[in-house]
Amino acid sequence: MRLPNLICLALWFSCSSLSAQPTYNRIARDTIVAHHGFLNSSYLLNGKKMNPSVMQWFMSDYAEAYENIRISNISEQVSIASYSVGSIFVLTGFISESQNPKISKDLKLWGALGLGSGIVFQVISGRYRRKAVDHYNDDIQTIYQTHNRPVSFKLRLGSGQLKSVLAF
Repeated sequence: MRLPNLICLALWFSCSSLSAQPTYNRIARDTIVAHHGFLNSSYLLNGKKMNPSVMQWFMSDYAEAYENIRISNISEQVSIASYSVGSIFVLTGFISESQNPKISKDLKLWGALGLGSGIVFQVISGRYRRKAVDHYNDDIQTIYQTHNRPVSFKLRLGSGQLKSVLAF
């Protein structure tokens, strides 16, 4: 087989497992769509950006999603506090460097630890927010499917048995 054919075949196999979020016209109403960037993610509801407090309000009726978004909001607040305290310590360390180098070194170290913990809490917040959106969307999809498709019939093959599921 020639090299271009092998490259095309390898590309086809690697792309065959890719998936994407469904388009707006195929998803349930009130589904939160995520746009993931390099260091941040934005969440949209009906094409409008949502902030964390609005997300928490939307998820208040769904226990698992609400708990995850609550933890996300708390860890984001701790992250902001860590950034603030860390930056104050670093600035104080640089300001006091000429007067007391030993204390200045300690202040810079504690400030760096504060900034680092802020980054850690920011990552934790993002992960919990993503889990909350996933749980919320799963719950919304379940509700949407039961309202729009009141009767469904599925055949499942598992562990050597053929199961038929009729849902109302």
